Amino acid sequence: MGMEVLDQLPCAVFVTDTSGRVLAANADLRALTGRSAEACHHLPMDGFFPPAGRIFLQTHVWPTLLREGRLNEAYLQVIDARQQRVPVMVNCRRGQFAGSEGYFWTLFVAQERQRVEAALLQARTRAEETARSLAKSERFTRSVADAIPGLVAYWDQDLRCRFANQAYLAWFGKAPAELIGSHLEDL
Repeated sequence: MGMEVLDQLPCAVFVTDTSGRVLAANADLRALTGRSAEACHHLPMDGFFPPAGRIFLQTHVWPTLLREGRLNEAYLQVIDARQQRVPVMVNCRRGQFAGSEGYFWTLFVAQERQRVEAALLQARTRAEETARSLAKSERFTRSVADAIPGLVAYWDQDLRCRFANQAYLAWFGKAPAELIGSHLEDL
């Protein structure tokens, strides 16, 4: 497999020998990292990653590759041409390159994924805060309604019970589960 094929792949790709030295780097990887083909050649692959990524490579990625011969969807960061960290999903598989055993690495830039995940986390946090606020408001409303000695209930337009205070439940001898959601005719 020559560089022509690697350059046609729709993601950043590099090939390393079994010790992690770069044998080939496609155009997408060179553009992402701002390195020339010559600067990539025989570079230890650790040079593409920040310190935390290097540790993860040594403690997780390489042991997995040596044991299983492949790695799927490892989340790492690459140092780009501006010396910024870019999130990537990494897949790797052992194979043959130029007559020698090596590893084929594909890196999928995950900046959009990271942005969507952050937005989802923010939305989840807001939803949890809203749920806590609603629960607090419901507890307050229930405590006020239960403190009223008179009968208080709410029946919707379909004549189904949606709320009843303790006095209302006691008057009719019903448990909340029996009354809430029931039809007025059933009462």
